[in-house]
Amino acid sequence: SGNRPSNGLGVTIIPISLVSRKERELRRFKKNFPKQEEEAYISYRFSPNFIETVTRLKGDSLLQFMVRYRPTYQFCCSSGRDNMLLYVNDRYKEFTMPEKSPRKQSRNK
Repeated sequence: SGNRPSNGLGVTIIPISLVSRKERELRRFKKNFPKQEEEAYISYRFSPNFIETVTRLKGDSLLQFMVRYRPTYQFCCSSGRDNMLLYVNDRYKEFTMPEKSPRKQSRNK
């Protein structure tokens, strides 16, 4: 009288492909996690707010500067605030210097 499917034990079947996909995702996550942590730390130390405060760059110029001069993880770990300020200041000087155009070759006839 009480043996309906809702009253019985449930058995869930998980396809093997789903388990193997989850395992692959977990392996990929474990492999990429250290690199993601490094990138997050660099972004924390080399933040848009910090760069804007030091250089007064905004918008596209700020983004271009940040992409071009993004420091390494090792530099971020080994440098204090003063070294980071010097790094940004030196790179800003490079960024604002006019690019030297190649000299035009003169033709003597």
